[in-house]
Amino acid sequence: MRTLDEKASLARRMVDVSKNAGRGLVAERYVRQEEEALAAAEVLRKHLLRGEVREETGT
Repeated sequence: MRTLDEKASLARRMVDVSKNAGRGLVAERYVRQEEEALAAAEVLRKHLLRGEVREETGT
């Protein structure tokens, strides 16, 4: 999960760098990478939290 969060953070920084360099298409690609990493991290978080609840309740 931390790796996905770091990937999203790096992509966010690369968006800024790319925009400042006038590379809009590259920036768009990094925006998509950030969105994908954030979505994957969210799915993983939800899955892990459900597992914790099941362990605590025994279901």
